[in-house]
Amino acid sequence: MPDEARTQVSAWLDLYVEAVQEESAGLTETDILVSGSLARGEPAVLEHAPGQFRLASDVDLVALVPDYSRDRSRDPLSSLPSALRRRFPDVVTTLFQVRRSRLAHVRSLFGLDLWSGSRRPLAARVPPADFPPPAIGREERLEVLVHQLASFLLLAPRTGPGALPLREGLWFQRNKIALEALRGTLPPGGIGPLRFSDLVPQVPEGDPVAWDTAARFVKARELTLVSDPGATDLDALVFAVLLQHFTSEDRSPEALVHAVGAEAENADDPLVLFRRMLLLHYLAVRGPVRARTAAAGTLLSVLDRTEPFGPEGSRTLPARVAWTAPEEVTCGTGTGHEETTAVLRALRLDYYALLGPRNFGEPAGNADPSAT
Repeated sequence: MPDEARTQVSAWLDLYVEAVQEESAGLTETDILVSGSLARGEPAVLEHAPGQFRLASDVDLVALVPDYSRDRSRDPLSSLPSALRRRFPDVVTTLFQVRRSRLAHVRSLFGLDLWSGSRRPLAARVPPADFPPPAIGREERLEVLVHQLASFLLLAPRTGPGALPLREGLWFQRNKIALEALRGTLPPGGIGPLRFSDLVPQVPEGDPVAWDTAARFVKARELTLVSDPGATDLDALVFAVLLQHFTSEDRSPEALVHAVGAEAENADDPLVLFRRMLLLHYLAVRGPVRARTAAAGTLLSVLDRTEPFGPEGSRTLPARVAWTAPEEVTCGTGTGHEETTAVLRALRLDYYALLGPRNFGEPAGNADPSAT
């Protein structure tokens, strides 16, 4: 990142932190932390005019609240995001709430970013929070990859004459997929965040992507470049990473489909189940040609036996997709593909309704500490 970008964005961030402290001054029992890329120290910037840079990343704020702070509709904290948006309209600000007593239970890469942000709270009114960084395993790494793949695969197409489908036109979404796929291959290191920038020295020749290509992906994200960072075959990259996660000796497309399908068949956790469904959907429409029909058939079989795990699934799953032929899914167009995609969109809503509380450390069944 250019020095002038660091200087300008850092100065802006100082103003933003001052605003957070001013707007939350009345919250005497609440700490305000930052999560996401800012907690990791690797936000993205945008050069909006020659030599003029601004923050491009969202600001993901987290409020540590006392246990008895349950009525969010009358909580003075609810006005903080809107106040910050008025003062900084060009920045997307979100606010999540985490109960202080549940900090030791936060999980996934969200929890790891939050742990990093807790080292430097934006506004601290009570003794600093002290909790261990959550363990990061295969499931947590797949979680962020599936998040990006779902955003790419399940968005509705743009409308209008000659418009490209949104999921095909978002080159930066493809860049995020590549980065999250590669970040999921980083070996466990010391205590600290898993940064995208860690990819550059870690990815050797012969791995899914060479280090110089990884550097282009990282640079494209950090500087919000307006062109695709390289000619790397994204689908080949994701396929190679999934092989690392799911197979050992047999690294054929058929072996990958079998491994993902077997885990879907045996999953008793709806979060794990949805991730395998989404990966099967990805392999069916964008995987190696020889794997697509098998992946689609496995996905349809799993969907046909899946019980709803939320209200959206309850509305869509009873119709099932048993009448759909695998070939209708793999072609990426037509009624069969759209119906299958619609079911996965609905299940994705239920998935996030379950995922949020779990990542925020809430026991099963507790209310979702949703973003404002």
